[in-house]
Amino acid sequence: MKVLTTAMSNHLALDVTTIATCWEIIRRDGVTLRFTSLDQDLTIGGNVYSSLAGYTPSAVVSTNDFAVDNMTVDSVLDVDVITEEDLLGGIYDGASVRIFQVNWADPDGGEIDLKTGTIGEVRIAGDRFVVELRGLTSALQTSIGEVYSASCRASFGDSRCKVLLSTLEVEIGRASCRERV
Repeated sequence: MKVLTTAMSNHLALDVTTIATCWEIIRRDGVTLRFTSLDQDLTIGGNVYSSLAGYTPSAVVSTNDFAVDNMTVDSVLDVDVITEEDLLGGIYDGASVRIFQVNWADPDGGEIDLKTGTIGEVRIAGDRFVVELRGLTSALQTSIGEVYSASCRASFGDSRCKVLLSTLEVEIGRASCRERV
């Protein structure tokens, strides 16, 4: 359930609204970029959100069954801000993204959170780029560490196995193996 400020609730009840979408991207190197769909820069809480012309977000589909929420954003490459070299160089890989809406006539009057996640796959097509935004549940599909199981997960004699093959003898004709003494 989304909780809205009184100011935002009152604004949404009007016949005509002045809503702008905002994006906050925090790259893994700590650099923060802020953009807005408004045709001019917007200041929210002391942070300037730059006008981002020519972007097209896809629909966001969210479910309650832990399926990964994905969406894509298609935009024009901007030589000064988001470059092809940076996108292909992996600077934006795994960057955190927050998408929200504000009343641009009263930007500090409350926010409507739309999406939080990370940047996934990036594709370049001419002078445009397409970025996949992965929802928070995508992290649940990533294996971290080893999976526990009833049987041994190591292969016999590998670096995780505690048996040194050089210390073993095998008796031919018998199905046994014993350690040399």
